[in-house]
Amino acid sequence: FIAGIFMCLSCSQAEQDEKKIAPDGQKQLTSVRVNMDFSYSQIPLDEEENSTRATATAAGAGVNRIAFTVYDQENAVVYETTQLYTDTNFGTITTELPVGKYTFVAVAIIASSTEIECPTITSVTTATLPERPRNKVFSATQDVTIVGNTTQDVTMNMGSQRTAYFQLTTTDVVPDGVTKMNVEIRKGKTAQSTFSINPGTGLDLNAGSFTATATVEVGKTVNMATFLLLSSNEEAIDIKIT
Repeated sequence: FIAGIFMCLSCSQAEQDEKKIAPDGQKQLTSVRVNMDFSYSQIPLDEEENSTRATATAAGAGVNRIAFTVYDQENAVVYETTQLYTDTNFGTITTELPVGKYTFVAVAIIASSTEIECPTITSVTTATLPERPRNKVFSATQDVTIVGNTTQDVTMNMGSQRTAYFQLTTTDVVPDGVTKMNVEIRKGKTAQSTFSINPGTGLDLNAGSFTATATVEVGKTVNMATFLLLSSNEEAIDIKIT
């Protein structure tokens, strides 16, 4: 077998949920527009192909769920919202914030169906994904200073995919009697049921194992792929094939 891992340069259908909390004693609000920039380089798996540049918009990047939260210097939530790809101005957040210093946190994914919720941001360093990651997971944190008496535009760089790409190709053909192949990705001792990341680094906070399954055809080779989160920038992972 030949296996490889490549790093990818990688809400239910409901109304937008929005929550804004004004800190006590602060009445001067600044209109803030956050534009999420998804520009990133796509490294091809085929060495003969050239790198491509993805479109800068959320729609162009292929995501369909966004979660966004603003924390003050005491790590208290002052604003939070989610977006679906069907929302007007998807990828742009408009709100009002008092003058001060904040940390903006955003997580964007492609969900497998309309029933899948948006990511849940619980702190500057923790966000939970609603399902095992597909091929698109973006996240970022950014420190922002809001000044008064103006309308403030903030560009938030989302241009780092957080998933790693695993591809397995067999050199032998599938023997008689085999109809499927299971590939167990062993990143921990127990099955991974929760998928959480640090939004600032994109690293996996709940390392565990999961199994990817492919339907195979007798007499042919197998070429299957899946996506996973890494717990560090480089990680050795045990693979079990059955």
